Order: sequence, then structure tokens, then C-alpha cells
Amino acid sequence: MKFYWLVILILAFTVGCQTEETKTYSLQEQAESMVQVHTDSSEQESQSEVTEQHLPATEKTPESEPESLNEPEPEPEQEHFLEPEPEPSEPPSEPEPEQERAPDPVEPDDFEAAYIAAPQTPREALDWAASQLPDNKRLLFSLYDFASEEALTHKGDKAVFPASLIKTLYLHVFLEEVAHDRQCLDQIYILQEEDKYAGGTLVAGMGLLQHEPAGTEITHRELLTLMVAESDNVATNIITGMLGFDLLNERIEAYGLKNTKANRRMFDAQSGHPDNQSSMNDMTTLLALFEEQVYLDEDLYNKAINIKADSHNTRIGRYAPQEVLVANKLGNVATLVSDMAIIYFPHREPIALSIMVQRTDGHRLNRQYGEEIIGNLSGLIMEYYLNS
Repeated sequence: MKFYWLVILILAFTVGCQTEETKTYSLQEQAESMVQVHTDSSEQESQSEVTEQHLPATEKTPESEPESLNEPEPEPEQEHFLEPEPEPSEPPSEPEPEQERAPDPVEPDDFEAAYIAAPQTPREALDWAASQLPDNKRLLFSLYDFASEEALTHKGDKAVFPASLIKTLYLHVFLEEVAHDRQCLDQIYILQEEDKYAGGTLVAGMGLLQHEPAGTEITHRELLTLMVAESDNVATNIITGMLGFDLLNERIEAYGLKNTKANRRMFDAQSGHPDNQSSMNDMTTLLALFEEQVYLDEDLYNKAINIKADSHNTRIGRYAPQEVLVANKLGNVATLVSDMAIIYFPHREPIALSIMVQRTDGHRLNRQYGEEIIGNLSGLIMEYYLNS
């Protein structure tokens, strides 16, 4: 019996010691495990800090950016505005024809600056205007001062297609025929349907008669007015038909026009004759014949000036002072714009002026560009003579 209780006490003691050892081991394992976890975490944080120190501050990878193996997320819309996309380079191509590009620009401020600079003489104004033109354009210029009998020219003898400037020649020759009673200003002409054609080509461009019905009655005086003031091409062909090109070229020689030839009707595309031609010096000489009344009496001279004074003032008269009268004739085709005029001042004798702006590469000239050059050059010249 004594041994029985002794055995029980020994067993109880043994079980109690094993339990404490097990608990002690478990706590120690937990402590070691916690130390290990803390160590691993510290190492990871340290590695992360080292990695971030090697990235430039502006190139830090956002935490939300996916790795390259994953499907990329779409970029936020705002990132497109952070840096502007570079302009794409144009693929190589043949140069575009100049007539298909936007026409030559006109900057009015540039021309206004010329007035601030205020060239003091016609020569200085001419030099300024010539300097405004690029290599593919040229200025042709001729001026005659009736007071001083001095002339100023720039490429004035260059033979060119005169466009409608040559209609001033037709006016002078017709009035000379009137002076010799070979034509009459009040005679009635009856418009024919064939008058609207030159050869097989319909006469187009400027004018009113191309729209009038056959049988319309019109006087010779009205034909001359339409030819000059409205640049009517049908009226012009009727007048040249009355005069004939033999007479016109005979008078050209008598007038001393060195570079002028009248060869064909307006819009006569099927004619085998060469184009009409003239020069700015010849046009100014012709204006002088009007003003000095070499072949016309005073009454016919006044009629001619009144007709020319009714012409459009978009070039030489573009910036004319109010005190000045401009009696002019315009001319233009696709490659050129021009004008010729007798300019009258209140307190001095007039001047004769002929100007053309022409493209030399065969492409279309911006009409407004040419008109601004002519208008500003003429305006400077008129201001000089008005105030001198």
C-alpha cells in the first residue's frame, strides 16, 4: 500500500515536468520565430531603400505600374498633355506647283512702314519698291515729269505682253481718225453675235457687251468708253476691226513707240499671229502724246482724259491724295498686273506714269500683291510732287 502511493506520486511528478518543458519550448520557438520574422522584414525594407536610392527622382516607378510580363494598363489621359508630341516630319515629295499654293501674302503693315520711312524722292521710292520684290518677280517702271521734262525708268524698255494697256493705243488712234473725219463718235454700231467671238474662241474676261443680245445699238463713243473704263474686250475687238492692224502698226511707228506691236484681237486663241507687245517707256510716251496734244485737238484730248478718268483706281490711284486726279488704264493677266496714268496736281504740271509687276517664272501672280506694290509706290511719288 505504501509503495502504491509512492508510485502515484512519482508518476504525477513526472507528467508535470514534461508539460512545463513542452510549454517552455513552445514559447522559445515563438520568440525565435518572431525574431526571424522581424529580421526578414528588416532585410526586405533595407533592400527596398537601397533599390529606391538608385532610381532618379524623376523616374520613380509608380506603385501601380504593372510589370512588363503583365498586360499593360492604359495610360491616363492627362499624360498626353505633359509633353507635346513632336511634329511629324513631312514625307519627301515633289515640290507643289506654285500656282496651286496660297497666293503671295500681303502684309499692309509692311507697306505702311514705308510711309513712316518716307522716301524723299521718286528715285528713292522706286528703289524701295524694287527691293520689296523677290527673285521670281520684277518691277517695270517709267515716269515722265512734264514740269522738269525729266524721265525716271527701271527696266522701262523691256518688251512684255501689255495686256489691256494697249487699249490706250487703240483709243488714241481712233480719236486721231475722228480728228481727220474718218470716224465719228456719234455713229451707231449694231452689235452682232459674231462680235462675241474671236476666231472660234468666245470673248470673255472684262466687259458688258458679251452679255448683250445681238442687235443692241451702241455709239462709237460708248464703245471707246467701254473699251477703256470697263476694259470691255468685245468693244475692243470691234474698235480694232474698224481700224485694222495695218493702220495701228503704221501709227505705232509714227508715234516712235520702239517696242510696241499690235498683232491680234483680244482672246483670239487660234490666231497664228504673235502676241501684242509693248514696254513701260512706250506706254509713258503714248501718255505724253495725249497730254501734249500732238495729234489731237483740245476737245478730243478732253474726251480721252474724261474716259480714262472713269477707269478703276485700284493701282496707281489706290492711295492717291484727294487733291490729285488720276486718268488711268489698267492691264492684267494671270502673271502680271499693271497700270498707266496721267496724274494731275492742283499747283503744278502733271506726270505720266506706267508701272507693271510681273512674275518671271510663269506662275500666277497674286493680284492684290501687285496692286499694293503699285499703289504704295505711286502714292509715295504723288505725295512728293504734291508737296514739292
